[in-house]
This record gives sequence, structure tokens and C-alpha cells, in this order.
Amino acid sequence: MKYIFQKLQMKKVPKITGWYLVINNAEDLMIFHLSYDVFQSVISKAITEDFNVKTWKDGLSKQKHYSSEFGCGIDAVSKIRGTSFADTLKDLLINYHDRQFELIKQGYSILFAPNGISYSVDRNNEIYTVLEIIVKDTPVFPECTDVHYSQFPGGEHWYASVGCIDIKDKDGNIKWNTITEAEKATEWFLHGENGINYER
Repeated sequence: MKYIFQKLQMKKVPKITGWYLVINNAEDLMIFHLSYDVFQSVISKAITEDFNVKTWKDGLSKQKHYSSEFGCGIDAVSKIRGTSFADTLKDLLINYHDRQFELIKQGYSILFAPNGISYSVDRNNEIYTVLEIIVKDTPVFPECTDVHYSQFPGGEHWYASVGCIDIKDKDGNIKWNTITEAEKATEWFLHGENGINYER
């Protein structure tokens, strides 16, 4: 899959510009959702944040306090439905994907922002001016230059990300024993044999 990024400017509010991954067909949307990509990275970070929450014993039960609006929303829907957090999340994601495929059929483009949030735009409705287009082999957003290294509290392994993309090394690893190994994997990802040759 080729990833098409467009720098868009809102016509009504010219000061608002930004890069978006633009998907116009069902095949690319399917590949995007099935691959290890921006969407999975952002959702997994949101879930990790929400499961990394304070818990305490209140008699025999434990209560959870979610750390983001995302987690609070899923928790509220799961209580209304009488289902688990995980089952509610799964159902909402399936419905979310189904809706995107339906919009593609109706002539919409799906725009993904660097934070993973998506928007649908009618391809015939000129809301944006396209300022620039970049086609890439990987879902690394233009101008996503910040590299982050992290460890879970009390964890042994190091993780790395550039912008909103989790780093994978040439062997498919996403975690390393030392920060030095994570830095080497990041260097390979950005400038190595995988062909990204991403300029910082």
C-alpha cells in the first residue's frame, strides 16, 4: 500500500492547516486497519493508559478510575449495555470500521490525523485546499519528527515511537532490553535498509 499524505488548509479558516493520511478506497482502508499502523498505535496507547489506572479494594470489589475521556466513555457505554469494557470496545471499533467502509462507498474520503482521529469528507465537497501531497511506503506522517522512548512503571523493557508511530525493528521487535537498543532500532527504522530514509 502507498500512503498518501496531504497537507490541507481549511478554506473558511485559512490558518488551520495540517497533514492527513487520505484513504479513498475500501482496499486501502482494509489494509490500513489490518496492518500495524497509526490507528492501532493510538488506540493501543489509549487502552494502555486506561488500563494503567488506580484501583483499590472496596470490600470485595475493585473500582476502576479511567485516565482519559476515551476510557470513561467506553466504561459508561459498557455499564449501559451490561457488557465488559473489552467487549464494548470491540463492538464500537467494529461499528466504527463498518461506518468508514460505508462512507467510502458513498464517495467520501477518510482522513486520518496524526493523533489517529479520523474524519470523513465528501470528495466532491471542496472544504480544503490541498497545499502539498507526499506519497510514502510507510504510515509515518510528514513532520512527525519527535522520537520518544518509554518504559512502563516497574517495567524492564524500552519502547520507542516517532511521532505517533510505534517503532518496529528489522526483526519485528517492538521492545528492547536497554534504551541503547531502542535507539539503534529507531535509527534503523528512520534511516536503515527498510527504505524509509526518513529525514528528521
